[in-house]
Amino acid sequence: MNEAAQQDDTTDAPLYPDDADDERPVGDQSIPAKPRCTAPNAYTLNLYRDWRALVPNLVEPLALYQKNSVTNAEPSPSFCNRSTCNGIHEQRRLTCLYWNQPRVAVSIDLLNLYQALLEQSGTSNSAFCAALQEFYTGRGFCFLDAMGAPIHEPFRRGFGYAAKWYRCVKIELDHEVNRILSDSRGRIPDMFDDVPSTTQYTSPAAMNYPSISLQRGRASELLQQRCPACFGGTRFGQSFNEGGDVHVAVDCNFHHRHRTSAGDCPEFYDPEFFLSKREVDEAGLRIENARKSAKKRYSPKIPDIAVDEDEKSFEAADEKKEKTHGGRYDDRGLAALVCRHDVPLFLANVDTPGEQQKYAVALLDRLASNLPEAATIAVLYDIGCVMDRSVNLYDIFVPALMERLLFAMSAMHAYGHQWACQLVYNPRLRSGLGLTDGEGVECFWSRIRKLIGITRSSGRRQRIYLLDRQASFTAQSIRDDLGGWIRRKLKEGVEKKGAKARADLESCGKAIAYLRQQWDDQRQTQTSIRSHAPAQLKRELDAVLTLQAHADTVETAIQVARETLLSTPNHIKHLLSIDLSQLSYIHTQLCTQIEQLYTSLNVGQTFPELADLDVTFVRTLLLARDLKMNIRKRAIGTFFEWDRLDQATGGREQALSTKLHQQTRKSISRRKPALMAAIRKFNEYVEQLEHLANENKIKFPLPRRLSTELAHLKNSDDLLQDVWIQAIPTEAPAWLVDANIRQGIRAMLQLDRCLEERRRLGHEADHLLSWLECELASIFHLNFEVAFSLRSIDSPFRFPLQRRYERTCVLQHRWKNPLLSDLRLHSIVRTAPETAYAICHRSSSSTIRFVSPTVVSIPDFNLDTPHFVIDSIPPENDYDDQDDPEEIMSNDESECLADVLDDLDLTPSPSNVTWEVPLYSEDDALSMTSDFSNSPSREGSIIHTVLFDAQTLRRLYTPTALLNDDAMNGCAVLLSDAFPNPQAIVFSTYDLAALRNESQSETIWRYTRKLKFWMHAQWIIPIHHKHMIHWTVATVNLQMKTFDLFDSLADDYESERDIQVSLGYSLLMFPKLIVSPSSLGASRRLDVLYLIQTVPIQHNGYDCGVWVLSQIRASLHGYRQTAITEVDISRFREHCLGMVLSLSTWNVS
Repeated sequence: MNEAAQQDDTTDAPLYPDDADDERPVGDQSIPAKPRCTAPNAYTLNLYRDWRALVPNLVEPLALYQKNSVTNAEPSPSFCNRSTCNGIHEQRRLTCLYWNQPRVAVSIDLLNLYQALLEQSGTSNSAFCAALQEFYTGRGFCFLDAMGAPIHEPFRRGFGYAAKWYRCVKIELDHEVNRILSDSRGRIPDMFDDVPSTTQYTSPAAMNYPSISLQRGRASELLQQRCPACFGGTRFGQSFNEGGDVHVAVDCNFHHRHRTSAGDCPEFYDPEFFLSKREVDEAGLRIENARKSAKKRYSPKIPDIAVDEDEKSFEAADEKKEKTHGGRYDDRGLAALVCRHDVPLFLANVDTPGEQQKYAVALLDRLASNLPEAATIAVLYDIGCVMDRSVNLYDIFVPALMERLLFAMSAMHAYGHQWACQLVYNPRLRSGLGLTDGEGVECFWSRIRKLIGITRSSGRRQRIYLLDRQASFTAQSIRDDLGGWIRRKLKEGVEKKGAKARADLESCGKAIAYLRQQWDDQRQTQTSIRSHAPAQLKRELDAVLTLQAHADTVETAIQVARETLLSTPNHIKHLLSIDLSQLSYIHTQLCTQIEQLYTSLNVGQTFPELADLDVTFVRTLLLARDLKMNIRKRAIGTFFEWDRLDQATGGREQALSTKLHQQTRKSISRRKPALMAAIRKFNEYVEQLEHLANENKIKFPLPRRLSTELAHLKNSDDLLQDVWIQAIPTEAPAWLVDANIRQGIRAMLQLDRCLEERRRLGHEADHLLSWLECELASIFHLNFEVAFSLRSIDSPFRFPLQRRYERTCVLQHRWKNPLLSDLRLHSIVRTAPETAYAICHRSSSSTIRFVSPTVVSIPDFNLDTPHFVIDSIPPENDYDDQDDPEEIMSNDESECLADVLDDLDLTPSPSNVTWEVPLYSEDDALSMTSDFSNSPSREGSIIHTVLFDAQTLRRLYTPTALLNDDAMNGCAVLLSDAFPNPQAIVFSTYDLAALRNESQSETIWRYTRKLKFWMHAQWIIPIHHKHMIHWTVATVNLQMKTFDLFDSLADDYESERDIQVSLGYSLLMFPKLIVSPSSLGASRRLDVLYLIQTVPIQHNGYDCGVWVLSQIRASLHGYRQTAITEVDISRFREHCLGMVLSLSTWNVS
């Protein structure tokens, strides 16, 4: 075989008759096989060098071919002229196998088909060429050599070269298109040029944490293109209590290894996803040097003994464990870094025996270099606890990056860790991480596992090339389906799990504050260093018990001797020479040694609760604790094997092969007896502890027996609870003895994670919207800046750019989800040319952005010039005369006002409108003491149609229920009737729903004109955030020219939406003031915008509607804000319910 063919993984058989002599004889077994050359020879090096030099020259011909192939008819093929061949027959849809000796050409369409098969199904070159040969042979076309003998595998070598170099040309074409678009993005003016770089931010999840400053910035274009949902934001610096800015997962896989005997080929491709070996080695050297220095002092989050146990349990923590055969494989596996949407970001080639930390460190270094300096990163890793301790003990990362890193463990692997470790690192148990599970790397491994067999026998660089292109295809596929990802996360995660959590909370019957206090007590108790017994203590306790056994033996011997002497006749006693004093002395000495040894253990100092306990009880307690940890490890391993057997249930994954299925069943059967024996032994320890406790009257928390039914044990939380080695000072805590409290705590944590996830999904939806708008603007920007100024108007790259535009426009359909309406997406695509033109000409933007902790410059909404002109006012009608409010309610209310503002002719001019935090005196606030007990006044009030159905009443009655539109509107009407204020008018929540769904101006006017809002100087506008399940309220005072925004969670990020919604609503309503323009004066300009709350006053997820009602009540009284505290907010809910129940004496339907 030709040596050049031997170097390429896809080519080891000749294609032409001239190469037949190079084949290895098949039938003659006496001839020894020629040793395989694993390094490329001179011929192969020259061949690859010539192709790499030719590839850039083929980019434009390929682009021109793609353009012409769309409209031109295919001409008949002709032979190639060697002297004029440039590698691609652009008019004949063919590509030559050899650039300087073209004898055979391959259809480009066939190469495109093979590339798609390789990406989708992992079809190897050998399989595809074998299928081609079978196809042609069946049609009577046989490939013979010069001697007339059939050629073995005639296509594989040549087709492999054609596929490789054609794909390289396509990659260069994509790079050229990306360079054009990148240059266009760079010429688009930054919309933040006039905005300071810091923004004060306090979100609802922060609770009582101080507010932080978010810094303006953008991730690199590389990250934005790979996952716009994660990296399309413009503000960074979110605290870890909020979950950080970015969630990523990292892991290694040792199935994607490479055989040494497969050899290597010359360099021909620059990987896009893979880190260079130099980067990885530099990270390893940095870690090695850091570990040689002294350890840093830091306060561990959990006891080191717990981390040590995890380090022993996980192979990933053992850097020296050889997971592959050292001499057989030169590349041992892969390391990957993915975002929380499973998009691969960066890869690293693993060439060491074990899973060393240098791979994770190098990947995180690369990620940090592509993010703004203020970006915070949450890293989920199988051994996140071990990694966290390492980076805190040694200077592995620079301090500036270390402060912005948070380590957690992946959700699936968390249950293999110690319980104390889970309390700190489990993403389901710690705040901020939402429903991020960290298992995206496993999903990525599943997607590329079809390449394991192909890459194992490929050349080393060919393996990197195949894996890198598959990673690119995977990233593109996941990015295009981000809308579906959000839909699934909302439905299967937030909604289902949230509904179950709320049901569990309701069945628990305990307040959230109480459950949160119990959870804090549990975490503090079970992460204490005193909850973990040192191994030395257990060994020395064994020595104490051994001495105690000797002392018991001596004491028994003395007792037997005494009884024997007492029963012996006197005339025989003098014949016996028994000296009991010797035995008594030995017994006394043993007891003294036992006492001294037990005192030296310092049990009373280390564990004061165990100081006065029987040594047998202490030893049994520690043995039970160690045995339960072992049981937990074995049981979780068995449960994972069960899941592996059932992985095809419901079509989740592919079923196991028969061999793997049998091996897994045998493994379960082999391990079950040992597990059951350990459970029975543990239950015996529990029985001994109960007996000793009753016998010695010991009050100590005892472990529960474990079920011997593994199916029941899998769903029991007793398995995860450690054996206590601390006494309870007074009575047992509720979280320890009450299963109902534990269920409530789990439900509370699940609900917290769902709320965090919903908030993060809302931000990611905004990122997608921003990226789509910017991407389309960059494409259209090319046409507004002297179209293709660097190239002619007929540039061949125009067609690939058109394809890119079409593929981007398709995202408006694929990204549609409950948080992104199709109206908004269609609006962005429809207005992309206008947006690009406006950006190109630097027109001012109407977007409001926070710029400092207290003051922000925003565009001026000049309210003097109406943007709508009403030619005539239709006759007076009621709300329900033509349009059904239910139709309005059925539309998605999660969209911000931008759905409508895109179609408005807003041409704001710069102004000095400022956003300020008002200073209040106590007289400005309405508290619980001011007319709290007032009920609706019937005399002189306007009777509205108010309907409270059973569900609405149930929401008002349930302390933890969220208020819906009916409850908010009904209570607002009752408050307006109870406290009439001629200057104020409260709008309905349905009015904003109509606006968000782009209802016509006349339709909204028909809904709102009966309010005669133009006669009132103060407009109260309730605002609903469906993606956050949250209520806020805005108050526009037209006489004072002020705007007040009340948000009980003090979320500045969401306040931007509120400003757009309320100000935009005011813009829509102001033209109606032509009915009575003199009532409000000539000037309609808002000068100052006030933020009522800068610190959250709500710390749960259900009272936001009640807070808004309290603020409405305060505004109706003439106050600027409510002074009701969180302690009294439940009483105000009862007050609202009382108002509704008092309607029973009214004649109201």
